[in-house]
Amino acid sequence: MNKELLIYIGSQLSQIRLYPLFDICHYLLIAIQVRDDIQQCQA
Repeated sequence: MNKELLIYIGSQLSQIRLYPLFDICHYLLIAIQVRDDIQQCQA
């Protein structure tokens, strides 16, 4: 790959905000955990 292309891609990736992505992952993991807890309580 071209060195300039790698630098460009790296600078673009560094500008992406990851907070919404982390929030979505956190909500999904909590929802799965709550679902599993409910299933264990019903068993």
